[in-house]
Amino acid sequence: MQFLVIAHDATTPGTLDRRMEVRPRHLEELGPLVEAGRVAIGGVTLDENGGINGSMIVIEAESEDEVRDLIANDVYTQEGVWERVEIRPFRRSV
Repeated sequence: MQFLVIAHDATTPGTLDRRMEVRPRHLEELGPLVEAGRVAIGGVTLDENGGINGSMIVIEAESEDEVRDLIANDVYTQEGVWERVEIRPFRRSV
């Protein structure tokens, strides 16, 4: 089953700097999921001025609990970049 993850960045000062600092580790940790075809798409979300304000990922997983575990162990969560995360079942139509 696929899940849509919408992660909202913290609005505290320094969040973007933390994001950029740990981004290589975030991408490295997602690498095996991407290579296995479990990540359909992922990227940043933007505010009205084009600034980064979060992330979105469409991921294949057995359950929402599995996705929650992945998010909880992601460096963006552990380093306080992501403040709030929404997880929704997802079915691609087009």
